[in-house]
Amino acid sequence: MRREAQVSSRLARAVSRLRWHHAVVAAVFAAGLALFGNGVWIKGKAVMAQFLLDRAFLTASSSRPADKPWGWADIRPMARITAPRLGIRNIVLDAVSGEALAFGPGHVPGTALPGETGTAVFSAHRDTHFAWLGDLQKGDTVLVETGDGTVRQYRIRRAWVARYDAPGIDRDAPERLIALTTCWPLDAIERGDLRYIVEGIEVDAKERAGQNL
Repeated sequence: MRREAQVSSRLARAVSRLRWHHAVVAAVFAAGLALFGNGVWIKGKAVMAQFLLDRAFLTASSSRPADKPWGWADIRPMARITAPRLGIRNIVLDAVSGEALAFGPGHVPGTALPGETGTAVFSAHRDTHFAWLGDLQKGDTVLVETGDGTVRQYRIRRAWVARYDAPGIDRDAPERLIALTTCWPLDAIERGDLRYIVEGIEVDAKERAGQNL
């Protein structure tokens, strides 16, 4: 009887451990499934947002701004940035609010517009829409298309790291420039005080014609 009791006790403990193991596995699986589902939802939402932003951008013209991408949006598309060598294309929004930067790069208010003398400043998150910024090289071409259909070509000429409150961007530059900015380091998780800035100068029509010869 004593031996049978010992065997029964061991069996009960084994069953208990097995149940606990299954519970842990089930919990891990459920958590993974939830994370996977959340990831799919986030990616799906991003894809749909880009579709709606592209569609809204096409409604812009020289006489009117683009439509809102969705009814409750406080943002509008204002330009499209393309980096041909990298195969990148981003819709630029007319603000740098939290809502705007969740969906794409934003134009910093108070800076020049594309084609104007001065520096047009665009900002985006380093882990999403400007994740490619570190891959730009001196001499690369960046295209900026505005709502009226005009496409301007910029040649990347320098990049640097600076504090957010002293970025070294000349907003009143005598040339027509763009500055693309994001947080630094590019692979950091938390936001810091440093910014990575890439500057390009507009290539005029005469120079572009010479490039095509």
